[in-house]
Amino acid sequence: MNQSSDIYEDEYYFYSDQRKNENLKRADYQFQYLMRLSKKLNSDLKKTKILDIGCGTGEFVFSCLENGLDAYGADFSEKAIETAITRYPVSDRVFTSRVEDMPDMSYGVITLWEVVEHLEKPMELLQEALRLLQVGGTLLLSTPNVGSLWVKLLKSKWHGFGIPQYHVTCFSPVSMKIALKKQLAVEHYEIDTVSPYN
Repeated sequence: MNQSSDIYEDEYYFYSDQRKNENLKRADYQFQYLMRLSKKLNSDLKKTKILDIGCGTGEFVFSCLENGLDAYGADFSEKAIETAITRYPVSDRVFTSRVEDMPDMSYGVITLWEVVEHLEKPMELLQEALRLLQVGGTLLLSTPNVGSLWVKLLKSKWHGFGIPQYHVTCFSPVSMKIALKKQLAVEHYEIDTVSPYN
């Protein structure tokens, strides 16, 4: 990933037990979203190898494994991976390998949950993710919506603007569409806004 780990101090990943529980709930929601999408696409996740790029402390990978899926996670932070291995039985599933060093067409599903907003050049990572994706595979990403109603209501007080040391690139549905279509030449995509506020 084209972002320095220096600004992501240990405390960013070393969450309290309360934050851990919040992350598990979020991971369960992400897993359920993936299940709904796979049903819509008529794909069998049980036969699919999944990679979570920017896996952080490993909750989504753990959720997938708990539900019988073949999931792996990558993150540039050694501290995040250490925390994931300490908390969950994922020692052989999460790693700090560079995405650029992974072989072509290795995964049927690739997820990037709240990752691209942390990168100065997110298109470079997305291009690599597409390279890793098998033919007919699914790339699923989420990011704060700079075109949301919350932004219009809160303006500079919106939470996505409140952590500039972490969020360096913002997308709206329109800018994401342009990025996917023109910069990455993606032909088949769908943009889903979770709510009018995000």
